[in-house]
Amino acid sequence: MKAKKYSTKSKPTLVVLFLLSFILGLTSINAQCPTVTNNNQSFCDLESILVSDLVAVDNGNGVVWYDSATSTVPLSNLTSLIDGEDYYADDNSGTCGTRARVDVTIYGAPTGQNFQGVCLDDPSLATVGDLIAIGNDVQWYLTASGGLPLNSSTVLIDDTIYYADQANPDTGCRTSRLSVLVNVGFTPIPTGEMVQEFCFSSQFNPTVADLVASGTNNWYISLFSALPLPETHL
Repeated sequence: MKAKKYSTKSKPTLVVLFLLSFILGLTSINAQCPTVTNNNQSFCDLESILVSDLVAVDNGNGVVWYDSATSTVPLSNLTSLIDGEDYYADDNSGTCGTRARVDVTIYGAPTGQNFQGVCLDDPSLATVGDLIAIGNDVQWYLTASGGLPLNSSTVLIDDTIYYADQANPDTGCRTSRLSVLVNVGFTPIPTGEMVQEFCFSSQFNPTVADLVASGTNNWYISLFSALPLPETHL
């Protein structure tokens, strides 16, 4: 009886099937990895701001967050987020390979001086619009939290604390507040003769100090000059 010949024609087919099976398996596994549509996620400092607040799409095998692209220790959902840090999404297996990255920004109170003074000849002209704080859509209040924002034309009250917050430009949430103690000063406009005449002599050479106006004043060469004149000769 003749022995059967062993055919190797089926080997390439088996290899192809194996490779296809392997590739499809990887595709199936990767298809369950989470995806991130917003890689820059921002919050306000008054929110909870936990790992659980990060947003990723669960594609079937859960979402787990890490503090690096290669970390093997998942973060607790109760871990507080840190401004300026990046976080990485994987699934429950932790084997997605390239993890989706999210950069976190946490907006706090606007910046500004905690003491601000407004000095005018008429205190009723000092308004909320004169206060300075740097931020996005800054609003001023009379309370540290809650309350309604003040109109920019609201007259300031001397020796009063005002509070400013800002809006997150991405989500619109509002931040904690900057406190500012406000002092409103009253300085009347000096009065005096518009034309003042002097007689020059060998004994008297008038200077700026000889000009007369009410109050204690500096003298300037023009309406808009920023530098006061020294007590030089007229």
